[in-house]
Amino acid sequence: MAKLSEYEMIKIIKNKKISACTDEEKKQIYVFAFGKEYMSQSDDMKSTLQTYKIVVWLKQNNNKK
Repeated sequence: MAKLSEYEMIKIIKNKKISACTDEEKKQIYVFAFGKEYMSQSDDMKSTLQTYKIVVWLKQNNNKK
């Protein structure tokens, strides 16, 4: 199985041709479109509202005068 390029996946999605893809190609497209974390969830979790914690790291400037 060859890995689809980003361009190929976008083209497939825009042309609504996902159903013509192999199962492996569909898997690549779904991970690209929805993210690895979402696709790794069980099917019963995909339709539920999820709460995410966002952590922001700030780099401090240690060279202050």
